[in-house]
Amino acid sequence: MRLNPDCVRDILLYIENAPYREIITPEEIVENVSGYNLDEIEYACEKLEEGNLINADIKTYSDGNLAIYISSISYNGHQFLENIRKDEIWDGVKNVASKIGTNSLSALSQISSSVVLSLIKAHFGLNL
Repeated sequence: MRLNPDCVRDILLYIENAPYREIITPEEIVENVSGYNLDEIEYACEKLEEGNLINADIKTYSDGNLAIYISSISYNGHQFLENIRKDEIWDGVKNVASKIGTNSLSALSQISSSVVLSLIKAHFGLNL
């Protein structure tokens, strides 16, 4: 299955808006975030947890079923989300990722950091 970057961003935005200490499940996300099916949400949640962007308890059962319980966004997840929050920045990140042919979480994070750094430099007229 392919990782959908928009799904990743939408999941992080959803988790961020949930009340503190509320456990979130992929089923809840599917009900409240349009455009994605349960498989896409579960897969993205697994990758977000593997990438240390969310704090989640994931159980895989012998029948192949999953149980995912998300408790919060990690520190790294907050950093990434802050870099991609604005639609204009996110569109730029996706554009760069498309041009270089990668949608990995680490690449998206690095691209977003570079885009934000470039905007900061431009804002202050810096040529570092």
